[in-house]
Amino acid sequence: LTLIGFILAIVHVNDIEGKHFGGANAAHKIFGLLVVLAAISQPLNALIRPGKSDANRPRWNLFHWWIGRFGLLFAWIAVLFGTCRQQRRRRFLCCPCHFYCCCCFILHFQNYVIY
Repeated sequence: LTLIGFILAIVHVNDIEGKHFGGANAAHKIFGLLVVLAAISQPLNALIRPGKSDANRPRWNLFHWWIGRFGLLFAWIAVLFGTCRQQRRRRFLCCPCHFYCCCCFILHFQNYVIY
């Protein structure tokens, strides 16, 4: 589903704006690409996961954890850039969406800071 959504987004933008990763709001598009790459890498990482008793397992766990967190961070940034672009047309969308993203981001990471 991730790849299908990604392909549909590229096709849709190519039809409207031309080149997908350039032009208006390129930052949103690039961070969206990073989100898709992080999402695709997670199941692929499972294929190379070391066994529980392997000495490399803690390193793999950190790598897996950080890829997921960076994917979440990049998704948050992509949403912010995307809603800022829409702000020109629909001003009411920007503030509630940014507030929701900030709350989700803070609530997610507060578990790792406190515990």
